[in-house]
Amino acid sequence: MSVGSIDLSNITFSMTRIRKDSVRVLTKLTEVNVRVRSLQLDSLASTDPERFFYAKQFDIDLKKYDFRTPDSLYWVHIKDLKYRAASQQLTTSQIVLEPRYSRAEQDKMVGYQKDRFDIKMDSITAEGVSPQHLMAGELFVRTLKMRGGKLDVYRNRTLPMPPGNKLGSFPNQMILKMKLPLKLDTLKPGSVDISYTELNPKTKKTGTVKFLDAGGTLTNITNVDTAIARNKHMVADLHTKVMQNGPLKARFDFSLADTSGAFSVSGHLGAMNAQEFTPVVRGLAMVEIKSCNVKSVDFNIDGDEMNAKGVVKFLYNDLKISVLDEDKETKKVKKKGFKSMLANMIAIKQDNPAPNEAARVAYPSYRRDIRKSYFNLVWKTLSKGLMEIAATDAIQAL
Repeated sequence: MSVGSIDLSNITFSMTRIRKDSVRVLTKLTEVNVRVRSLQLDSLASTDPERFFYAKQFDIDLKKYDFRTPDSLYWVHIKDLKYRAASQQLTTSQIVLEPRYSRAEQDKMVGYQKDRFDIKMDSITAEGVSPQHLMAGELFVRTLKMRGGKLDVYRNRTLPMPPGNKLGSFPNQMILKMKLPLKLDTLKPGSVDISYTELNPKTKKTGTVKFLDAGGTLTNITNVDTAIARNKHMVADLHTKVMQNGPLKARFDFSLADTSGAFSVSGHLGAMNAQEFTPVVRGLAMVEIKSCNVKSVDFNIDGDEMNAKGVVKFLYNDLKISVLDEDKETKKVKKKGFKSMLANMIAIKQDNPAPNEAARVAYPSYRRDIRKSYFNLVWKTLSKGLMEIAATDAIQAL
C-alpha cells in the first residue's frame, strides 16, 4: 500500500515506547502539524534507512511545547520546533527554563542550598539527527549550534548545605550515567551571557560574577561505548569576557574512560582592570579593590572527583584594597582606614613580579568538599593559587 501525501493540522500526537528494561515511555504533544510524502506500508519500507515512519518525507512542526520539570520548580518552554526527517535537521527558535517561583519562595520551599537557574537559548539548530536512532530511543546528533542566550544562576549560601554529597556529579560522570544513549559530535554555543550570583552568609549581601559573550566548541559528548573506544576525551574550548573586559580562554578536557571524573583544565586571562571585581568582593568579602592592573593569569589544573592540583601564574601591579564594614545602626558601608592601611602594608603583595625579583608562581592543591560541585573545586584550586601569589598569611587576621 502506498500513499502520495498526508497533511495533518493541529493534532495530538502520542507515542509509547517500551524500553529494553520493559519500562513504558509516553510522549504526548499537542497542536502538532505533520506533513508526510511517499508513504509506503510494507515489510521493505519498515527497514528502509531512507524512511521515517514508512515515509520518504516526514515533517513535524510544533508551535510550542510547555511542561514542568520533575521537581516542579521550573517551566520548560519550547517554541517553533521543527523536525525534517529527510534532511535529519531539528530546529527551534527558543528554549527557556523559567523558574516558577521567586528566589525567596524557592529558598523557602527547598530549605537548603540549591542553585536556581534561569536559562534562555535562542535559534538552536541540530544537524544529523538520525530518525532511526530517535525511533530506537537514542539521541545521535552530528552538530548542535545556538545563536545566543543567557544563563543566570543564583545560590543562597545562608541556607544549610543539602543532604548527601555530590560524588558522581562531574560533567563526564553525569554523561556516562545517562540512561539515554547520547552521541553529540560537536556543540557550538554562541554569544551566551552567563552570571553567577551568591548570597553570602557573613555579609548577608550578594555578589555577581559575569561571563559575557561566551562561546566556543565542545566535542565528543557521548556515553556510547563504541564512540568512547575511538576517542576517550570530551573537550570544551571556550572563550568569554570576564565581568566587562577581561578576555578569558579556557580548555576543559574530561576523561570518558575514567569513572572517577578525571579532568584537566587550562586557561589564560588577558589584561584587565581588577576594579571591575569590586561589586563582587564588596558583597562577598566586604573589600573594595582600589587599584590593580591585571597583566595576565595563566593556569593548568588536573584532578578528579576528590582532589585537584595545578600551576598558577598571576602577573599584576599596583594592588591596593580597602577593608569595609557596615554600621550596625545605619547599615551604611564605610571604609575602615586603619585596617585598610595594615592590609596594604602587610597583608597583600603589591606587584608580581616585585621590583628586581622573578615572578612568583603558585602550585596549589585542594581537597574537594564532596558536598560541592565540579566548578567549585576548579575555582577553589585556582583562587588558592591566586591568594598564594597576591596575599600573605596576615590576610587571615584582618
